[in-house]
Amino acid sequence: MEGRMLLVVGWPKSGTTSLFDWMSAHPMIQPSRPKETFYLMDPEHPLFEYRGISYANGGVDGIDSFFDVPNDERIKMEACTQNVYQDSARAFAASLSEPPLIVFLLREPASRIFSAFRYARNNIGAIDPELDFDTYVRALLNGKTADIGRYYRSEPIYWISRQELLWSKYAHWIERWRDAVPADRIHTILFEDLKQDGQTVMSDLCAKLRIDPDPISMKPGEVRNATHSIRHHRLHRLAKMVRPLVPDGFAANLIAKQYFAFQGKDAAEERNFKMGLADLRAHFRPKYPSLSTLLDLDLSSWVQAE
Repeated sequence: MEGRMLLVVGWPKSGTTSLFDWMSAHPMIQPSRPKETFYLMDPEHPLFEYRGISYANGGVDGIDSFFDVPNDERIKMEACTQNVYQDSARAFAASLSEPPLIVFLLREPASRIFSAFRYARNNIGAIDPELDFDTYVRALLNGKTADIGRYYRSEPIYWISRQELLWSKYAHWIERWRDAVPADRIHTILFEDLKQDGQTVMSDLCAKLRIDPDPISMKPGEVRNATHSIRHHRLHRLAKMVRPLVPDGFAANLIAKQYFAFQGKDAAEERNFKMGLADLRAHFRPKYPSLSTLLDLDLSSWVQAE
């Protein structure tokens, strides 16, 4: 692989899709197709070779197959949120002649796990709606996730769901990336800042990439890949089966927007989640000061969110 690269490596449910779509509009950015290539997965990950090729067998140059014009002057951008945990992704980054810019998007961890749980259960339909968040969190904190395996319809989602406590130890993973790339090639963004002022976040990222901001093309749009409420779960499972038959594009996006508006109307309020959120926040809160010092970031918004 030649040229410069931007790797948005994580975290899941922290605004990576929105950032990827907004930055894709910049004339100096060439986004991967698709956003999440899964090219850099470790062999033990359930999504290893999900698209038929991986770093393990394709090496550094194999990732070029996910870019329309691999050798032009634009900065290549990929944003698979599982990359943050992968040894293969760090090895790839360390092997490039010009270190890529590594971008972390961080979100208050309890809210992130709650969003990931709801996304897997509602958007993807991979979890039986009978499993509530409080029950999931109890199993997670007590090391008894085997007790809830029967609620999962997808083995990869079940596998990922069992890792959430480990994967939310942000400092642990960031320090591993600091061993792979120079510290000045790491850029951290708070989800809360992206949500409040996406334009400033993107302008700061452009400055880090040494490219001029393009306020016309990069104007933040709608939040992408949002977590939705689902009223009719059986209908949603049918919709998931039909979705591959609808070509991507404006029509598909319009249909999806109307569909989720219908599903969300009069949907039952999320039940049994407040205790789970409180328990997770109690678990993670003691880690905030050391993370704040490591990143030199103000994390007071996470405490205020509680």
